[in-house]
Amino acid sequence: MHRFKRFYLLAAFAGSLIIPLLSITYYIEPVVLDLETAPSYIPITSTLTQASIEEAPAIDLETILWYLYGFGVLLFSTRFVINLVKLYTTIAKNKKVAQGSFIYVLLKAYRIPHSFFRYIFLNQSKFESAIIPREVLLHEETHAKQLHSLDIIILELLQILFWFHPLVYILKHHVKLNHEFLADEAVLNEGTDTKSYQTILLQFSSSDSYRDTRNYQLSSAINYSSFKKRFTVMKTHTSKTRIWLSTILLLPIFAMLFYGFAEKEYIEKDLTDMDYQQSDDDISKIKYSDGATESMMQEYKAWIKNFEKTRHIDNTSYRRIVAIYDIMTDAQRKSVTPYPVLPSTNLSKVEPKKPTPAQLKSWKNEKEFAIWIDGKYVPNAALDNYKLSDFVHYNGSKVYKNARSQKFPQPFQFHLYTKQGFKKHFKEYAVSDYRELTEKYAKAVALYLKGSQTNNAELKILKAQADKLYNQFTKDELESYKILPAPPVPAEQRTTPPKSKSKGGPNFEDTQEFYNPSFLEYIIEMEQLGASFYLDGEKITPEAAKAIAKNNKGKRTDMTTQKDKDGHYLVKLSKPQKNHVYARSIELKILDNDSYVIDGIKATKKTFMSAFNQIHQDITPEVRNKIMNIHVSSATEISNKEVWFIYNSLQAYGFYRIVTPNQIINRAKGNTPFAIVNRVSAQEKATKEQISTYNKIARHYNDMIASGGNIRIQMKDVEKLKYIYGLMSETQRKNAEPFPDFPEPPPAPSVPEPPKVKVKEVKAIKPPQPPKPVKIKAISRVDEAEVPAKALSAEEKKQLKRRAKVYKEKYPEKAKKLKMKTKDGEVVEVEEIEIPKAELAQVPPPPPPPPTPSPLDFVIKMAKTNAIFYYDSKQISSDKAIALLKKNPELNLRATKTDTKQPVVYISKLPIVIEVKDKKRN
Repeated sequence: MHRFKRFYLLAAFAGSLIIPLLSITYYIEPVVLDLETAPSYIPITSTLTQASIEEAPAIDLETILWYLYGFGVLLFSTRFVINLVKLYTTIAKNKKVAQGSFIYVLLKAYRIPHSFFRYIFLNQSKFESAIIPREVLLHEETHAKQLHSLDIIILELLQILFWFHPLVYILKHHVKLNHEFLADEAVLNEGTDTKSYQTILLQFSSSDSYRDTRNYQLSSAINYSSFKKRFTVMKTHTSKTRIWLSTILLLPIFAMLFYGFAEKEYIEKDLTDMDYQQSDDDISKIKYSDGATESMMQEYKAWIKNFEKTRHIDNTSYRRIVAIYDIMTDAQRKSVTPYPVLPSTNLSKVEPKKPTPAQLKSWKNEKEFAIWIDGKYVPNAALDNYKLSDFVHYNGSKVYKNARSQKFPQPFQFHLYTKQGFKKHFKEYAVSDYRELTEKYAKAVALYLKGSQTNNAELKILKAQADKLYNQFTKDELESYKILPAPPVPAEQRTTPPKSKSKGGPNFEDTQEFYNPSFLEYIIEMEQLGASFYLDGEKITPEAAKAIAKNNKGKRTDMTTQKDKDGHYLVKLSKPQKNHVYARSIELKILDNDSYVIDGIKATKKTFMSAFNQIHQDITPEVRNKIMNIHVSSATEISNKEVWFIYNSLQAYGFYRIVTPNQIINRAKGNTPFAIVNRVSAQEKATKEQISTYNKIARHYNDMIASGGNIRIQMKDVEKLKYIYGLMSETQRKNAEPFPDFPEPPPAPSVPEPPKVKVKEVKAIKPPQPPKPVKIKAISRVDEAEVPAKALSAEEKKQLKRRAKVYKEKYPEKAKKLKMKTKDGEVVEVEEIEIPKAELAQVPPPPPPPPTPSPLDFVIKMAKTNAIFYYDSKQISSDKAIALLKKNPELNLRATKTDTKQPVVYISKLPIVIEVKDKKRN
């Protein structure tokens, strides 16, 4: 039994060191967190002021504790070395006698017998007189034979490292006591009588000799103080059954220790292994048959590329990316990198935590605590109006000195929630989030149905986001809150006719795979539907259209199918033309923070035209004015100011139409963003004065159009009519003059190519003095032979002039002075200098963007704004959050509710979260 106990004691200490280093791995399903629709960003934009950080004191409590620990290690290490030196000196200076595998060290001074490995220390006079009992020698030889000194050396080393731990000293005592049990057992097993052996030990030992022997901490000696317990153990006999039972019971003990103290590691399963098939109660996993559009795929790939570069996550764009991935087909998902899955924190699952009377009393101290009740800041004295039973939940944190603000200088901030507040901010959080999203989706559907109904991609994304939230609710929650799934996405309008009974005709659900008639078959089908046919704008008979189809013989004939105002089909044919350019389109997506995605190219307002100038460069601006359609979309409502920016920016680039969700700007018709009928106004209908003005102008133009003579139309009158007509209600429009049927304006004349001139740097020179003064005027001209033919922006012209100035300073001898007259007859003196094309190409690059603030700065700012912090789904204080970021700057952040008085910041080993000052939720 004592042998087993020896190894158990040492193994218990080793286990206490090893078990915390082990880990238990759990594989869990990944869940995407949908906590807030308000946009949030990390890192903070460059407009954020840098938080001042106080330097930490040179010596803090942690440093003092480390110094104290080091002093203890040094002290016990010195003690250990001194004891070893004493043993070595004793062995070296005294007489030694070899006795088998043992060496007796004979001491002149009286010492109680003790041993160290194979060295046994005895009194020389007693040994030579042979008065030392054989039992005592056998006792010490057992210590040496079983290497008890090795156990003591291990314990001494552990004591050096863990000198502050009381269990080390308790373990050391029990190990040494067990050594004595083992030595006593060996003596008794040799046949020695128990009572005689006990008498010898008492006679041979004394308390004084014990005190002398305490100086030799590394040796095994007969211990006087433990005799009483040793004598009791000598009389006790342990059965083998008890030994085996004790051994077996250790197994569950070690198992519980392992499970209780081993580190638990949670690993999310690979996203690609998730099942996306639809189930009856899993709406968010609907498998969309159409898949994601090309613009969705480009947006997804651009987001993944940016994330891999910055490791930052914008909450709004992240929710769009998740929705796009849900919309993708299996083949599309295999072609892209799965999005990062963020840790899940469901606020509706938070259990209430009631405060204690002592806590409520302490929170009334306005110097120590800043208090919020149901998300609103209140003075501490307001707590006198509440009872303890009024509050069902609280949370709070400590605030670092460098994170406190002038408004909230208190070191602690606490949030208290009443029953209604807890229900609103926690239990019903997901419900309110879902209702806001479905309301936004319903408005988008209504707006879509009023428009051209040609692109429902944004509706699909909103629908997928709503489906994912809907799937998080339990059946009880669905019934309790009466939550309904979002309605289906309206279909896009098609140019093909609806389903008919004719054979092989174009049906609504037909695709290219199922319906692919020949040219002639299509003409016959359209004839049966009563369609009218046109060839290059002139009406033709169905027989003529069929003749064109029969005689086509592989030649290209363009065909467009439309509906007139009465719902009749119009089939327009056109003869093949040489160098004919067909209509093109550009997808322009408006993002947050004045950023855009232009056919997959990310841009800002500064780089807006640079992005456009990278696409469709095979056609001129004149051609773009005839065929280019700009389709503008956004997750939020597009302001008139934004449309005006796009309209003005693309004037030089060229476009035919700009199509937004609520207006269409047709360049050929002279439209501007403010000329759209669906103009938003603060008033509900037009005033009497406006209607009077409208009737007067409309009657004037209606009379002119009815007379059939020459018509002179003023654009300001057209703009005024459209503006007032847009303000009218339906009743006002019925009672007012009909809107004039203005003819389309004639096409703009072609712009002649400008003459080629040379690049000149103009230097104004003072004119001669009287009799006739000459005015000074600076002239700049651009040599198109040296500069690309495309229109130069204002920034490019500035850079070109700078290059001319640098080149002139470098080669002054190449400058020529000339006198010339302006159109006004003014005489100026100029310098002309020809610049090689290679020099013009050396335009300096734009300056690099400003550096982004660090995540630590962001956490400090959030702490000042009374934020709540979570780390690995557990709430932590702001001090702990700042400490985590200082220790590991690579941690990722995710901020939500940044536009409220109570932001929430999530810290994890996965990607970071961010704040913007936009109170509009998406």
